[in-house]
Amino acid sequence: MKQKILIEAMMEAGMHFGHQTFRCNPKMAPYIFDARGGIHIIDLTKTEPMLEKAMEFVTELAQGGKQIIFVGTKKQAGPIIKEYAIACGMPYVDGRWMGGLLTNFDTLKKRLKYMREIDERYAKDNFGDMTKKERAELDKVYKSLQVSLGGLRDLHGLPAAIFVASILQDAIAVKEARKLKIPIVAIADTNSDPTTVDYPIPSNDDAKKAIAYVVSALAEAGKVSNKPAKEATVSGEASQDAMTGVEPELIANIGEGTNGN
Repeated sequence: MKQKILIEAMMEAGMHFGHQTFRCNPKMAPYIFDARGGIHIIDLTKTEPMLEKAMEFVTELAQGGKQIIFVGTKKQAGPIIKEYAIACGMPYVDGRWMGGLLTNFDTLKKRLKYMREIDERYAKDNFGDMTKKERAELDKVYKSLQVSLGGLRDLHGLPAAIFVASILQDAIAVKEARKLKIPIVAIADTNSDPTTVDYPIPSNDDAKKAIAYVVSALAEAGKVSNKPAKEATVSGEASQDAMTGVEPELIANIGEGTNGN
């Protein structure tokens, strides 16, 4: 069942709190209601239909058996992205976005294939005549692969679309998807450019509750069964939190990328 979008619930989640007025991107002006205490207030009457439209798009793709990569590289977004992507059976990136993940997809496919092969070895406890040192090295490589590529394990090919929890923080993902003409659904805070994505959702992109509201709605829309989505278990203040965190190291043979701020 599709999640009903309520402005009251969006306000409770703090989705209406934007950034400080001096950080505003002029292209977000149509989605700003007012400014209070030097903070822009997002017009949730605009957010509501735009989120609904994004949900309809996600549902259409999911019903066609297509995949959407859920992306959230901010510290506070990562756990939320992982939880709901798993809930709706979609691939995800909850750590650092690897430069070339989309634009150098052939290399990614090789790394995913290698990871699946190691998966089978561990499942069957099949390590042949490997020495202790060789096994320790394999364990290290496997752990690194799981951290960097674990959320993409079941990715079949280039995705039909991507969702990013922050246009600026996930700028490399947005740039690669645009280059390949892959549709982008994204949370658009007041300091971002909504014209760089196909389905912008005006909202606070820092507060956990705000992120969880949007991601849970899209995850519910992306489910192909009638099983109800797991309710959000994350909590957070509705103010703009500072984003910090250490992302996992990149895997060799895939270029390193740095997320925008």
